[in-house]
Amino acid sequence: MAKPYIQDLAEGARFQGIFLLTQRQLKPFANKPGFFMLGTLADKSGSIGAVLWEAGESVAEIPEESVVRVSGQVGIYKGERQIAIETISLCPESDYDPADLLPTTPRDTKQMAAEFEGVLAEIPTGPLRRLLDAFFGDDLLRRQFYRWPAAKLHHHPYLGGLLEHTLGVAAVCKTMAGVYPAVDRPLLLTGAILHDIGKLREFQVGASISISDEGRLLGHIPIGYLMVEERINLLGEFSPELRMKLLHMIVAHHGELENGSPQRPQTIEAMALYLADNLDAQLWKFGRAAREASGNGKLWTEWDKSLERYIFLGSRG
Repeated sequence: MAKPYIQDLAEGARFQGIFLLTQRQLKPFANKPGFFMLGTLADKSGSIGAVLWEAGESVAEIPEESVVRVSGQVGIYKGERQIAIETISLCPESDYDPADLLPTTPRDTKQMAAEFEGVLAEIPTGPLRRLLDAFFGDDLLRRQFYRWPAAKLHHHPYLGGLLEHTLGVAAVCKTMAGVYPAVDRPLLLTGAILHDIGKLREFQVGASISISDEGRLLGHIPIGYLMVEERINLLGEFSPELRMKLLHMIVAHHGELENGSPQRPQTIEAMALYLADNLDAQLWKFGRAAREASGNGKLWTEWDKSLERYIFLGSRG
């Protein structure tokens, strides 16, 4: 039986499926002993509110961010769909595929992989190309890179998001290098490809996207610096200046100290990478705000917390 996805659950439908329990609250009944549960279930298609009226105490040992097997019926509460849960239990890892639970890039992954191969091929033979081969010649790392999210919340927070974001940054960098001849194009593209490589160790992907201990303690910028430096040292063919320029791009790609950047950009390539990285992330947020408001008929989005503004949508025809 095919898995029912949240986006396809219609009012009145009875179902049985596997979901991620992202929120869970036990609340006491007003007029009788005991508790009921209010929660949120999610999968890659979206999220939905849920309520368990009977024996709410039975979920006390099920933590948030757990994968659960649920049966129930879809109803409407205050104009929104809501699941009335009949049964709920923890689901063993062998019974689900995380790709069914986590959101994924809207782009075709195979197409993006081919595009990424094309970007790698644009780096001429030399130390930079051999450094990239040292990373992406590792099949395990390459597969992880293609699958990983770019963030837990802020931008491209879904499977394939890191690859999608990297391609966006690389595309902007190519344009910059074509407009400004002072930019070292191979160096800039190498920085675009590797700038977020530390996210492979900052994030963990299972039933949910979480932050590793290393990620919490160090963050992806220092982790990326260490990963790139380690491979440069193993190659042993970088000039001191090329080594410094590339590592500077890694540590400066957030641009400003208040953005978590250990250094501000001090080379033209580092500045170009920072601008490209920020452009891709910010325009993705604008696109997300427009997508989430799609179909509401309004000229403006609701207040967007991450962008700290309303977004004007216009009449859209």
